[in-house]
Amino acid sequence: MTEDDLASWIEYRRLILSELERIGHEIRSVNEKVDRFRVEDLSRIKTDIALLKFQAAMWGGLGGTAFGAIATAIVKLWFR
Repeated sequence: MTEDDLASWIEYRRLILSELERIGHEIRSVNEKVDRFRVEDLSRIKTDIALLKFQAAMWGGLGGTAFGAIATAIVKLWFR
């Protein structure tokens, strides 16, 4: 291996290492963004689920009350 070949290899090696470091920094940056998105998204999903549970309970209560009132009125009219 000549001295020029060795110098070329050393320069190429430096280039490869610098690119690997740059890619590593980019990967860490993307991972941080994904983690933040997951936390924010999970929080929003939990809030949406709580809201839907509340709405389901309210509609269920209203439906049950309406059914009970109608059934009571029918029974009272039937057995008069």
